[in-house]
Amino acid sequence: MRNNLSQWLQGSTQDAWQGRFDQYSAQGVSDEVSALAAGTSSLFSALGIIEASHQTERPVERVAEAYFCVGETLSLNWFLEQINTLEVTSHWQALAREAFRDDMDWQLRSLTVSVLSSEDTADMPMEELMDKWKTAHPHLVRRWQRMLDELRASEKSEYAMYSVALRELLDLAQASKHQSSDCG
Repeated sequence: MRNNLSQWLQGSTQDAWQGRFDQYSAQGVSDEVSALAAGTSSLFSALGIIEASHQTERPVERVAEAYFCVGETLSLNWFLEQINTLEVTSHWQALAREAFRDDMDWQLRSLTVSVLSSEDTADMPMEELMDKWKTAHPHLVRRWQRMLDELRASEKSEYAMYSVALRELLDLAQASKHQSSDCG
């Protein structure tokens, strides 16, 4: 995972990795160490990827590709950044923010497993696989996108907003999970 991370990252996560890599390289750090340092914030994902690989019996490389594709397609990377920047003014808010992160990890892993669970998808290009998955869940994907649009348009972030948004994401993950288990 550590050695191939940059191959699987997508969109904003890939851009952030590349920016950090370039910064370290410009300071004379070797490419190997620059790549490792640039990817430290994404390495936590390896735990979910490995678990999803065991659940789906798919190679780690395929699962990592799907994991980061799901994250980018559903803007979960942006959403997690918003959670990470929530202001914490009490012990309960700190606990809530940590619970939000845990929920995100679980839901991203669950969505990844669902995307990969179709029998005929082993060799399908990832973009095609994501399109197929989104087509199977149009209503819930649109609801999630509307929720993100509302969060982006909001001038002030509140914990309740993220709690409700995570509930929407849970609905999508659960519906996706049930549909893939019904098909398999």
